[in-house]
Amino acid sequence: GDSGVLGSLAVAKRERDGYIEVQQTGVRGGDEDSISTQGKLIFPLGETAELKLAADYSDMEGPSLVFTRDDLDGRAPSPFLPAPPEPRDLYEPTGNEADVFTDKEVWGIAATLDWTIGDVEITSITSYRELDWEATDDLDASEQAVSFLREFEESDQFSQEVRLNWSTDTSNLLLGAFYGEENVERLDGLDFGPDGLELLVLPLDLVWDFNTELEATSVALFGQYDWRFADDWTATFGARYTEDEKDFAYDVQTLNIFAFSYQTELSEDWDSFDPSFSIKWDVADNAMVYASCSSGYKSGSFQFFPTSDAFARRVADPEEVESIEL
Repeated sequence: GDSGVLGSLAVAKRERDGYIEVQQTGVRGGDEDSISTQGKLIFPLGETAELKLAADYSDMEGPSLVFTRDDLDGRAPSPFLPAPPEPRDLYEPTGNEADVFTDKEVWGIAATLDWTIGDVEITSITSYRELDWEATDDLDASEQAVSFLREFEESDQFSQEVRLNWSTDTSNLLLGAFYGEENVERLDGLDFGPDGLELLVLPLDLVWDFNTELEATSVALFGQYDWRFADDWTATFGARYTEDEKDFAYDVQTLNIFAFSYQTELSEDWDSFDPSFSIKWDVADNAMVYASCSSGYKSGSFQFFPTSDAFARRVADPEEVESIEL
């Protein structure tokens, strides 16, 4: 527009039939019916600042998740269950559940402010996102009513990042801070049908529900300095310090002769200091040689589908990476 405001809007619609037909059920794996939108507005704030607003939304039905059964080399999985059928065409699996689907709805908003003061540029990024997801799966992938999976998740995320960038002819300095938080509620439910092993012992419809809640926060400080100490040489020094905290709660309920209900609350926190260094030489206008070394970090995680309190307490340690390039 004449005011200098810029805007864009995109809308996408996709429909397709599934290409994997599950025999006897009408389910078609690979199906999709989705719509998504994305909009952006950029507002000039005088001659030295700019504000960008962005939003997106998507609603997707499918693709339905379809499993195929392992033939186990013709062996029965247990004395109580028959041997699986001979291997079949992977595009013609079998099942006994017609109510198999995947539904996902996600939306997010973000605001980015860029403000220049002399040789200094300040950037602020604020964002928020929500997810609603639901799915069901015929877990045993057979004509038998053995196991059926129900999945449901609600989550939201918020993050705030602030960066300061200062540049001269020979130097560039970047300093920043980050804060993020995430909240998740999830249910994974297993329904055992009349053809399952448990039903041969206890003639009841058995249910195993894994209810989990996660609260996670992450805080970080980071910086990087690029120094051009000669016409063809540049050295870069960087570092990031991160602190992560995760609170996880399990509420597992079951009517199952092989397992017990339990409730467990866990809390873990980790931190990491990760430096980096690189040096590069511009050999010619179109050739450059460099060497770098850096470290990286990913916070620890909790068990998925823990069948007992003891398993739930086995927390995975953080991942660490040391990288050298030449």
